[in-house]
Amino acid sequence: MKRINDNAPRARLLLYDYEPIVKFVPAYYEDIHYYRRTFNSLRVIPTTHSVAVPLNLAIEVNNYDTKLYKFGIPFSHQITFRYMNAQDLEFEKTALDASKGFADRKNLSKYVLVITIGPEDRTNQPDITVNTEAYELLTPSNRNK
Repeated sequence: MKRINDNAPRARLLLYDYEPIVKFVPAYYEDIHYYRRTFNSLRVIPTTHSVAVPLNLAIEVNNYDTKLYKFGIPFSHQITFRYMNAQDLEFEKTALDASKGFADRKNLSKYVLVITIGPEDRTNQPDITVNTEAYELLTPSNRNK
């Protein structure tokens, strides 16, 4: 884990539990108000089964059990609201250079799935372009390549 942290300081440790996890960092303050306002009589508590904890924090705490849950956020939130909004990603040149060509060396897929998360009104949003030299459009004719 220390080697990963040295090379990717924004890395997250994914913790998964078959029991519901209820003690984690609230993703949004508004979520707390939503649950209290909407489900106050039912006493609904937000739950998840996986949390993402900053790896450097886990190394510092040096305790790898359920006590780490309180430092994490739901993995679904990490993906949809953090990664998809370019947060917690590595942008250093060395990390980018190391990842370039990795898919070719490992003979991985030649396709990329582009996901856009944002407001429905995209009039002031820039268009997303895909590097067609590295990726190609998935069509019925080339699907089985």
